[in-house]
Amino acid sequence: MTKVTKEKQHEYYVRWRAKLKISDPQKLKRIAREQARGARRRLKLKLITLMGGKCWRCGWHEHPMGLEFDHTDPPTKQYTPGDLISRYGSEKAIAYVTRRCIMLCANCHALKTVAYGENLRGNNISDTTAERVLYESIPTIDPRS
Repeated sequence: MTKVTKEKQHEYYVRWRAKLKISDPQKLKRIAREQARGARRRLKLKLITLMGGKCWRCGWHEHPMGLEFDHTDPPTKQYTPGDLISRYGSEKAIAYVTRRCIMLCANCHALKTVAYGENLRGNNISDTTAERVLYESIPTIDPRS
């Protein structure tokens, strides 16, 4: 992947602004935000499709925005999938997420975090094993196979 210099970014921005023929800086910012948001959404949908399109624990697949990526080995986490999608583009995000993450619905992800997770300070946030029993009772589905 080639590194983009500040000069190239500026040249691209100038050409983009000239193509739009808009001089209002606030309107330009709003359009740029909307385009970036759309690109992130398209990339997330592509990743969801590549990973099977449903939760790997319960099989939920009603809406793609309810699906989240969860690291299989959190101590080796280098990036969050959101940062990759926002900052580094599709090739790096696809390679990283498909290799190191599983896809869970928001409910299963929250349940797993409570059952096994640690908070940002490194303290275990689970007081009982009831959450672990509940989480383990949900059969694992790997839609890619």
